[in-house]
Amino acid sequence: MTKFQQMVLGLVAAAVVLAGCGGGGDSTESTSTNASLSKAEYLKRGNQMCKDGYRNLHKAVLSLGENPAETNEEKQQFVLGMVLPPYQQLVDQLSSLSAPTQDKAKVQAFLNSYRKEIEALEADPAQGLSGQPIFAEPQQLAEEYGLTACQY
Repeated sequence: MTKFQQMVLGLVAAAVVLAGCGGGGDSTESTSTNASLSKAEYLKRGNQMCKDGYRNLHKAVLSLGENPAETNEEKQQFVLGMVLPPYQQLVDQLSSLSAPTQDKAKVQAFLNSYRKEIEALEADPAQGLSGQPIFAEPQQLAEEYGLTACQY
């Protein structure tokens, strides 16, 4: 495994701890029109979404072996084109779930934290190659809430 692949796996591990990442605007409210879910149902669905997101991210990392990125520009494009989309999709999916009424603030806190991290990586994808942990705050918030399947 090349050093870059190890870095990407580190990025994936850090980023996916809450799987997902998003970057869709500054909204602090869910756009779902469904009735609020119970916490147990939200966690059940959310953890399944995290598992699915991990599979998508894993496919992206495996594709790197077939077509390794050589230059920093190629590596940054990999982060933008292959690593971030599964996170964005996950945040979008989690946002579509109607969080339990009493937990909306907690759910929005980790979703907004993910959005902030995604936006930072979109602005500077080299951050994803630095070897420094990313998504630490949103991962911690999500795990504290109970999204344990998102720990990649």
